[in-house]
Amino acid sequence: MTTWMFGKSSAFSREIIKKLDNPVCFGRDNIDYNDVQSFINDHVGNYFNGLKMDTKTPLNIVFNVHLNQDAHNNEELHESLDKFKEFFMDFSPVVFFMFKLLVELNRLKIPVRVCYTTSTFGNTNAYDHKSHLPSSTNPQNIFLNKSGGLLTNSAFKYATARLAQQQAFISNISPTCRVLGVNPAGLDTENMVDYATTISEMLYAPWDDEQWNRIYCLRWDMWYATKLSQ
Repeated sequence: MTTWMFGKSSAFSREIIKKLDNPVCFGRDNIDYNDVQSFINDHVGNYFNGLKMDTKTPLNIVFNVHLNQDAHNNEELHESLDKFKEFFMDFSPVVFFMFKLLVELNRLKIPVRVCYTTSTFGNTNAYDHKSHLPSSTNPQNIFLNKSGGLLTNSAFKYATARLAQQQAFISNISPTCRVLGVNPAGLDTENMVDYATTISEMLYAPWDDEQWNRIYCLRWDMWYATKLSQ
């Protein structure tokens, strides 16, 4: 069994890697998130030429990758169409990389189990109750910059980037693809090892486990997103 690990430099990624079975690690030093086709050409075709793959040994993938959604945290997003489009361009390469890779694995009908770190911020589909809803009327969301112009905080930007990320995975659910989003809320040095252990255990869960195709908050033990059987 092989696990592709995307994101290898952070302390959390290193803890996750310790828990994985036969990890193959990818980071910004050995892949280009702006060129997903080269990665597919170099790795997907070569790895899956019938040498290691069968239905009993699916590929596993972990994504713990920064989305760049806060690259311009204090830009006047609501004042300029150019700034608005620039924000989407900041995180689109990484999200497209995730999306396109799973599309290709689906096309080739390669069994794959995926776990990705995300957030439940802005996600209203909690099983138990709705939470984490940002309020547009919250005065903390709007403040003045040095020149007197209004700025918004990252609430819209962060939620938009994370929801786009989640949909990139959810839209690729198929008979050969299972996905799980995990939110490492309150991550610190004390809970990092426990979080990494939980992620590895969930990644290797049975193919028909109820956890798949959902989003889980590691801190509060709460499930988010629509429950799907396929």
